[in-house]
Amino acid sequence: MPVFGLRDVVDFISLAVSLGYDKERAIKAYRAINGGYFQEISYARPPLLLKLDKWPKKYTSPRLDAVLSSDVKLSELVSLYLTLDLLSVYQMSATLLNKPLNFDLVSEDFERTKEIMRGSFSNPIDLGEIKRVEEDRVLELGRELAEKRREELRLNVSELLNDLAYDSKTFEEAKASIPWLKGVKRKDALRAIALSGATERYLKEVELHLKYLAYELTLEFDNYLLSRGLLKTIESARNLESENAKRAFDNLVSMVRNAGDYF
Repeated sequence: MPVFGLRDVVDFISLAVSLGYDKERAIKAYRAINGGYFQEISYARPPLLLKLDKWPKKYTSPRLDAVLSSDVKLSELVSLYLTLDLLSVYQMSATLLNKPLNFDLVSEDFERTKEIMRGSFSNPIDLGEIKRVEEDRVLELGRELAEKRREELRLNVSELLNDLAYDSKTFEEAKASIPWLKGVKRKDALRAIALSGATERYLKEVELHLKYLAYELTLEFDNYLLSRGLLKTIESARNLESENAKRAFDNLVSMVRNAGDYF
């Protein structure tokens, strides 16, 4: 599978310091959110945006709760990082579709995420209002993620599906029960799963992966994001609300099932 994210990515900590925040405190807040979503997508394997499915888990963790409880002043940095994570994803889609970024939707997702955070933490927190970030910085964030998405879109779909299969739990279990499968190469992983009779079990394992892949390949994730917001887009991807993405999903499922026809 192609390795993404090895080039330098925008550094939230350096950006925070350039805005006047103390470096040590910026690092502490950054660690508390485990790097945030921009960084995770930057180093993800396809489907890249599956990393967003559990939004805003990184901002509701017990670790962050403990850090903010011990140092409430870090909430301003967490607010900045949440703003940057949202802006980077929105600008990614705006860049890919050559459309303007809808800041009102970004603000709505910021406020909704704050509500979710309040319901998850043991002590009250005050993240304040969404931060205003210079347009050039937002564009830089968006371009970084948009380029990763373009790399993903250029991939051969069959190879991508075999990569997913090769790294799956289903394939690991199949190798444990059928020893000769241990010698199977990545390009034959789907065929090997079919031969082991585990195709339907595998499809259940990667159903969410294929839904997100369908939303990404059709750019429906981006279309929905810029018109409905992040939280509603995640829900849409989970439920395959887009007819265009549903057709793409069905095609991906067919490719997986048809892999066994070569035997």
